[in-house]
Formats: sequence, C-alpha cells, structure tokens
Amino acid sequence: MKKNRRLMATLLTIALAISLVPLTLLTAAAALANVLVPTSLVYGIVYNFVDDLAVVGSAEWRGRQFGVIDKQGNYVVPLSYSGILSYSEGLAAVSMGEYPDEKFGFIDTTGAVAIPLTFDRTGSFSDGLAMVQLDGKYGFIDKTGAIVIPIEYDGVYPFEDGYAKVIKGEYPNRRFGVVDKTGTLIIPIEYDDISRDYNTPNKVFYEGMAEVFKDNKCGFADESGSIVVPPIYDYVSHFADGMATVSQSNKYGVIDAKGSVIAPIEYDDMYAFTDDLAWAKKDGAWGILNAIKSAAGTIVNVLVPPTLVYDRVYQFSEGLAVVHMEGKDGYVDKTGAFVIEPQFDSADTFSGGLGRVGSGFFPDELCGFINTSGALVIPMEYNEAGRFVDGLARVAKGDFPERRYGYIDTSGRTVIPLEHNWIGAFSNGYAMANIDGKYGCFDKAGNIVVSLEYDTVYVPSYGKIWVQNDELWGILEVGGSPGTTAPPPPALVANPTAATVLVNGEPVAFDAYNINDNNYFKLRDLAYVLTDTEKCFEVDWDGEKQAITLISGEAYTEVGGEMEGKGSEVKTPLPSNAKVYLDGDEMQFTAYNIEGNNYFKLRDIGEAFDFGVDWNGELQTIVIDTGKGYTPD
Repeated sequence: MKKNRRLMATLLTIALAISLVPLTLLTAAAALANVLVPTSLVYGIVYNFVDDLAVVGSAEWRGRQFGVIDKQGNYVVPLSYSGILSYSEGLAAVSMGEYPDEKFGFIDTTGAVAIPLTFDRTGSFSDGLAMVQLDGKYGFIDKTGAIVIPIEYDGVYPFEDGYAKVIKGEYPNRRFGVVDKTGTLIIPIEYDDISRDYNTPNKVFYEGMAEVFKDNKCGFADESGSIVVPPIYDYVSHFADGMATVSQSNKYGVIDAKGSVIAPIEYDDMYAFTDDLAWAKKDGAWGILNAIKSAAGTIVNVLVPPTLVYDRVYQFSEGLAVVHMEGKDGYVDKTGAFVIEPQFDSADTFSGGLGRVGSGFFPDELCGFINTSGALVIPMEYNEAGRFVDGLARVAKGDFPERRYGYIDTSGRTVIPLEHNWIGAFSNGYAMANIDGKYGCFDKAGNIVVSLEYDTVYVPSYGKIWVQNDELWGILEVGGSPGTTAPPPPALVANPTAATVLVNGEPVAFDAYNINDNNYFKLRDLAYVLTDTEKCFEVDWDGEKQAITLISGEAYTEVGGEMEGKGSEVKTPLPSNAKVYLDGDEMQFTAYNIEGNNYFKLRDIGEAFDFGVDWNGELQTIVIDTGKGYTPD
C-alpha cells in the first residue's frame, strides 16, 4: 500500500471539500433572514476554526498546498506548505517537501515560523510540549524548540495532565512507562500497557491511579509510581468516586483506592457506580450495590444487594431506573423498590420529569409519556418518541415510508407539525427539518426561520445558519444585520442516527451518528457486537505508530466503555487524523472525531471485513449481516 504524507494523509480523504472567499450581500430568502452567497469557491479542503483561524488547502489534489485564513477569509498563511495541522496552544505543526524527505516544524498565529522545520515528524502541542521524531526516535520539545525530554524513545503519547506514556522496544516486546514534564520517569518502562482506553488514549491517571498491565494481568500504580494494587486482576476499570471495578475468573467486584475488596468478586456482570449506586448481576438476575461513604467522602463499605431479581436493568436518571422483569418494563427507586410496576413493553429513562413508555414492538410500537407517579400524561399515539430536552421531544407518526416527524412539548401540544420526512435535534436554538429532500430550520417556538427550500442546512457553533443550493453556500443571519462578509464554510453536522440497527436480525442500540447521509460507528462498539461472529476483529492501540490496529478473525478484548452512551444532540464532527492498520496494512477509512471519540464510516468497515451493510428504506433500518459479503451501495 502506498505511503501517504504522514501529517495529512487521513485528513485529506475526509475533510470538508469546500470553502469560500469574501461574500456579497443578496436579497433575503426567508422571513427574518438575510442571505449571503459566495462569489466563488476556491478551496479544495478546509478545517474547523481554532482560535479564529482555519487551515485550508488548494483545489488540486496532486501537489496540494496548505495555508491558513481568518474568519474574514483573509490569508494569514499563504498556500505554501505541504501539510498543516490545526492550531494548538498558539502553534500549528507544518511540513514542507515530499515523503520521505518531508521536514516538520511550527508556525505561530501570525504565520511566522516559530520552530524551524528540522524534524522528521511532529505532533501538536499539549501541556506546553510537543512530540518530535528524529532518526526513528521520539522525544518532546517546548515552545522555544528546545528538547526537554530526550529523543530516545521508540514511541510516545502526547502529554495530558502533566504526564505522558513512553515506549521502548519493538512490538510484541515493547514496554510502557510514564514520564512527567521534566522527563523524570514516574512509572518504570516495564509494563505491557498503561491505562489502556481507546476513548482517552493519552490520559494516564484517573483519580491519581493508573492501570498497569503485565503478563495479561492488571493492577494500579499511583502518581509516585508506587504499585498500590499488584497486577493480579483480569480486568480493571478506571477509578471513579474512589472505587474501581475488578474481575477475576470472569467474576466482578469492587476495590477501593487502597486495593481492599469492598464488594466481593462474585458477580457475573457489573455497571460502573453512579451517585454511589451500581447494578450487579449474579445467576442471571440484577440487584443494586450501595456505596456507603463517610462525611468526608471516604468509602466506608459497599452494601451488597439483599436480593437480585431483575432480568435487565438500566442506569438511574432523575432518581429512577428502568428494570425488566418477566417480559415487561417498570421503574425502581434507589432502594430497588418498585415505584412503577412492570407493565410496559418498552420504557426509557426519565428526562425532564417524563419517561417514554411503549406498547407493542418495532415497527408497530405506540409510544407515550408517563410522569414519575406512573400516570400517562401524553397518550400512546406516536410510533416513535425521543426524550424531552429543554421541554421538547421529537415524535413521529405513520407507517414507513410515510412516517412523519415533528416536536411536542411536555403538555403534549404539537410545537412543530408532524409533516417532515426527517427532523433533527436542536442545536444552538434551531432544528433542521426535511421535506422531500429540501431542508430548512425551526426555532423552539415552532417558527420557520429558514424556509425548507435548500439542499443542505447547517447550524454552526457560532450561531449563524449556513444553507446550500446548487453546490453554492450562503449564510442566513436570522434577525440580525448582515455585513458584507461572512465566516468561511461551516463545519459538518453529526446527527444522532435515528434509524434502527439490526445485527444478524437482532436490534442493537449503537452510539452512532449520521454525517452527510452516511452512518458512523465506533470501532470498538462494532468489534464488541461482532465478536462472536465469523467477522470478528480485535482492536488495539500501537503507541509506536500512534495508530489503531485491527486484526481480522480474532475475538475482541473488552477494555471498558463499549456500547455506553447514545448521542441525543447534534454535534460538530472534526476530521479525524487517526491512522488505522488492518492486518498490518494502513487503511484509508473515512472518520470523524466527535467530542474525543472517533467514529468510522460503517460501509468502510463493512467493506474492509467483508460483511453485509444494507439499508431498508421501508423500515428505516440499517442492516448488518455477517453471513454475507459486502456489496457496494
């Protein structure tokens, strides 16, 4: 596989390929909106603004040059570098030349070279230090360019909270340690891994404790480097609220920060503690663990469940948790007592004092809302219903493909009519909606603030509304006075995937997002769900390559955090610079970073591992089938 430029390789394939030069004012196209449209489209690539500066690339692919513009579209740095990373701590990594002779350095926010381009590779600054590479070895420099941690390691991670993981040796014999910002070795370089977490790969200590791995066992070291808990466990979680979940021989329990077992290691499964409560499973049933703390907040004891009776449980929200018993859902309080008896075919956690409940099953389910007393306050008349956020919930009526979406308030009053093919979550006060392929926006009062006549609509972080027609971008300043210029093009928008996902015929609730009509999933979530199938794969992190490694045909190893959370709001995705290797070959997956997590295009993963990815438009369902090969869309 051909090697790409190391700094920009992945970014070039996934960034938003459009930008603007200064804009000209035109006539308003919707009530309360002034429309600005670009006079021309000149950039082949643009990235998100950081500190009011954005990296842009020239239109041509071969020999593409990069520069930096401000929010008025003026060049701060002309199109002159072969690669630029976004600014971090006031400096941006830049490169010039072609691989393998490319050289790296840094520029400041005026575009002046702050650190000469003398390195073989660089990372971005964090905690005042940046990774650099020379002759195959890694170290760190400060903002003057001085080497403060010797360039002697075979791999390093960026600094976070004053610590960085360092590596010596080659895979599979590489060993990990931890240094502070002076280069002092805090944890010796003798462990197989340290604080392994795909979602926060650079973080070392959690509540002053770092997980250390040796010979397939896990323990903990503190910030002095002392081993507090020897590596004796098969699995450990991060410390939170003074507690960590541990596992031995497929049984789970809880330890405190001294390593004392405070909940016996006898449970088949366990949730993380939230507000001093956690669910634990034994012999097929769930109960509640209750952490008892002193007035100073120190863990005194963990009370084990008096009974384990629930078939399935969910995390607490607003003092109540959904539980499943004998085929029905109900709600319990923090003592485990039923507040609302199991009576629903489905139920969701409370939000805004209301909980969604359902009768029947997809695609024929009918949904409504109950209050915390269990009274049905909004009738079961919707085929879909989301959680209430700021007093509004997205709902839908109708069979596919005629299902239509809108919003209701907590009284059940329709705020936005149920007449849209799709409607998104609110972002910066506006929700995007679609009718027959044309987009517009509503405010929270249900007013149309952008008429549904555009090919694409975005609500960027700075509060304006971008619209696109015929591949030309403009900006609507709702209720504001327009200027003669507008910021450069918008960031992409990530909407929580509303479609049902079936994996080999079974519904699975993924934390997934839809970006530009493609669905993006976390690699570890997919690996977790597919681990018992013929298309299983392992996910690991190669600190030396600073890359995600995938191994086909190997069962997935859980690291914690899989399948947790589900996006409920519109997010701004950033092009991900994560490098990915599959069975030793570098891949060019389309990926975005959303609030610290990387999400990968589902069809790219399906093609790479040769499993089926299909769309059932009638049922609005994503179908993943490991029993058949991948077929291009």
